[in-house]
Amino acid sequence: MRRSYLVVLLLAIAALATAPLFAQNVTAKVNGTVRDATGAVIVNATVKLVNDATGATRAVQTNADGYFSFTDAQVGSYSLNVEMRGFKSYRQQEIKLSAGQNRTLGDISLPVGDVAESVTVEATVTAIELGSDRLLTDLENLATQFGSMPALQLHTVGRVSGKRRSVMLTAPVHDDGCYVLVASKGGDDRDPDWYRNLVANPEVELTVQGTTIPMTARTATARC
Repeated sequence: MRRSYLVVLLLAIAALATAPLFAQNVTAKVNGTVRDATGAVIVNATVKLVNDATGATRAVQTNADGYFSFTDAQVGSYSLNVEMRGFKSYRQQEIKLSAGQNRTLGDISLPVGDVAESVTVEATVTAIELGSDRLLTDLENLATQFGSMPALQLHTVGRVSGKRRSVMLTAPVHDDGCYVLVASKGGDDRDPDWYRNLVANPEVELTVQGTTIPMTARTATARC
C-alpha cells in the first residue's frame, strides 16, 4: 500500500516573495457566538478585542443570534473580553491573528455570576477544534475563500509539550495522497511552530473534508 506523504516547502525568509500574496488582504477577522450555560444565546453582550501590543480596543454587541464579528483586525496578538450583566466576565488571551485569517472562536459560554468575577482562557490552536460538523463547515468556507486550494487541518505533536496541536492551512499542491504545504510566517525569519513540531516528529495527521488520515511529513524535494 502506498504511503501518504505531507510535503512542506520551507520559506523561512520570504518577505519579498510572499508580499504579493497578502497585498489584497493584510488584515484578519474574528468571530464567535456567546451562550449561557444551558446553550441559549446571549443577546447584547459586550465583546471587546484588545491588541496586546498597542492596547487598542474595539467593542461590539452580540446580535439576536448571540453572534459577534470583528473585521479588518491588524495582524498580531489579541485578548478577547466578554461581559454581560448577570454573568461572569470572560477573557481569552493570546489570540494570534495572521494576514487573511478568518478566526472562528466557536461558542463562548458565560456562567451565571457577578460580572466582576472572570473566567480566563489561554487561546491555543486547538480552540478551532469545534466538532466534526462545525469543522466540516469551516473547511468548506475556507475552501471557498481560497478557490481550488483545499483547506485542511494539520495535527502535530508539540515538540516541547508533547500535546496534540492543530492548525488550519491550505495546500497549494495536492495529488494522489500527497499534499504540499508552505511553511512561512509571512516574511518572519522564524519557522512556524507547526513546522518545527513536524520536524521533531514527522508522523502527523491531516483532516480534509471531515476525514482524518495519518501521514509522514518531510521537507520538499523535486517530487512527491
